[in-house]
Amino acid sequence: MLGGKGELRSLDPYASNDNFVLGLLGNVYEGLVKRSPTGELAGALAERWEIVDDTHWRFYLRQNVKFQGGQDFTADDVVYSAARVRKNGSALTSILSADTKVIKVDDHTVEVVLADPNPRLIFEWDSWYMMSKIWIEPEESADPSKIDPQAGFAAGTANGTGPYSVSARKLAEPTTFAPNLDYWAGGPLKFDLVEFCSMPSTAERLNALLSSETDRVDWIDGVPPANWQLVLNSNNAKGVTSNDPLVMFLAFDVARDKLTGPNQDDPNPFKDPNIRKAIYQAIDFAAISSKMLGHNSPASSVVASTLFPPAKDVVRLPFDRDAAKALMAHTRYPDGFEATLECPKGRFANDKDICDWVGSMLFALGVQVTVNPLSWDKFQAKVLAGGGYDTSFALFGWSPGSLDGLDGLINLLACRGAENGRYNIGGYCNVAVDALIAQARLESDAGKRSDLVLQALQLAHQEAPVVPLHQQQALTGLSKLVDVGVRKDGQIRFEEFDKH
Repeated sequence: MLGGKGELRSLDPYASNDNFVLGLLGNVYEGLVKRSPTGELAGALAERWEIVDDTHWRFYLRQNVKFQGGQDFTADDVVYSAARVRKNGSALTSILSADTKVIKVDDHTVEVVLADPNPRLIFEWDSWYMMSKIWIEPEESADPSKIDPQAGFAAGTANGTGPYSVSARKLAEPTTFAPNLDYWAGGPLKFDLVEFCSMPSTAERLNALLSSETDRVDWIDGVPPANWQLVLNSNNAKGVTSNDPLVMFLAFDVARDKLTGPNQDDPNPFKDPNIRKAIYQAIDFAAISSKMLGHNSPASSVVASTLFPPAKDVVRLPFDRDAAKALMAHTRYPDGFEATLECPKGRFANDKDICDWVGSMLFALGVQVTVNPLSWDKFQAKVLAGGGYDTSFALFGWSPGSLDGLDGLINLLACRGAENGRYNIGGYCNVAVDALIAQARLESDAGKRSDLVLQALQLAHQEAPVVPLHQQQALTGLSKLVDVGVRKDGQIRFEEFDKH
């Protein structure tokens, strides 16, 4: 059994852009491409592909593949999946731009025609899962409400081509996965049954892992640093560490004239870059690292340096309380102000604690922070796009599914638009940064693209629209009955577990 802090609210593969959820569903559904544990792209449902020219790709599909419901996998499913992933309600609309055409050539060949070159086209396609047109289209055509990824037909039942199928699914109960005996890749699967149980409570996850009873779990994520030694000293469990590509940062509303929340009648001080830089320099990273027992490393941008090494060339503003006070003295708020800090609770390691620590550090500037802890569902509904980015100051974490440095810029710092800035919480918009992003998206030379990404990160850093805090170390607990390696993308693949 797996005990995760996240929830699998929908089985629809387009319902969530959450890396953990996509990882779970990746045991059932598959994309045209897949990633190895070390992050390299390889063929999956596409045996191979070729770039005909800058705006024209051709994919040759694997033959003799069946969905778990018995339907043949063909080019019709790819064309249908391309249309459905871009429909309203999909959380993965950025996978394919609106003007991209996916065309059937024959049953096992599709062509993708782009309006503009995109050398990164397939970087996120390992999580663009193929759906059976024959299976789902009749249901959704008969009742359009069933298209809703959160509550429609595919939310409660699954039909993929992957190595496991969903054998039991009930709300408030574990989701059960069973081997797909007709899996196209063949080979015996090691587990006759895998159960996933959502356990948002850290105490519940730890107790279930450390238990010697038969209802114990064999894997948990999100072990808090303070409990890590408890896992390592257990007779029943062990720990695995990895460098999580997730970066934690503070986001400011730099667009609105007024604050949100309880102080909504007050002018928005975060529009002033000097205040943002003062807050940046008032935060003592070493103190935060000490409280996290060293299970983190400083970040200088929203892009993890383990994924994009040039990010190390973006230089953090140093912790300097006197310099921070001097900056504040030259603003409209020399004596500080009041603000609310929206804080996810239980989603990231020590997230509520980090908010409290930041609040106490900013008190020295006269900034009185009220921390507003929210469950992940409520946080998303308020702070992200669905809630209209209803925050002036928030803690957030980002891990790019593409494993590409440009991804953080596109999603977090690009001006909000149809395909950009979906997670740009603060409404930051710099046309020069956007120009560099646009140029990088078209650049096929990896070295030149890297230079453009670094320039954009450095340019944005000068305005401090966010305060990068740290890159976390992922702390995973395992029972002594199983082993599993660490994937670079942090996802879970059942076939990669070994049992003793």
